[in-house]
Amino acid sequence: MAEESHNAPVRSVTGLMIASVGLTLLGVMGVAAIVTKLYPTPEVRLLFLLPFFAAVTGMAVPFVWFLGRRFGRPDAPMATSTLIITSLVVGLVATALVWLRLGSQ
Repeated sequence: MAEESHNAPVRSVTGLMIASVGLTLLGVMGVAAIVTKLYPTPEVRLLFLLPFFAAVTGMAVPFVWFLGRRFGRPDAPMATSTLIITSLVVGLVATALVWLRLGSQ
């Protein structure tokens, strides 16, 4: 079995970007449906956080990819797992901030 080196080429991120657009659209449509169709009870406010997390995570993928390409080492492109984890952290932080803001109302 061949061992992968640290300088192995990273796969194209085209599929990941397509998934990012799908995740963003799904999240935005979910947020729009919740905001326009449901009365803001505490359960609905918590339900709002799930599509919000999906939308922010999907929107973060291209920005994290760009920042990794711009400020990373040119000889070592960003790995797909690092891209996904960083985007998930961005979505988690944004969702936590919205959750904290909802608690103060």
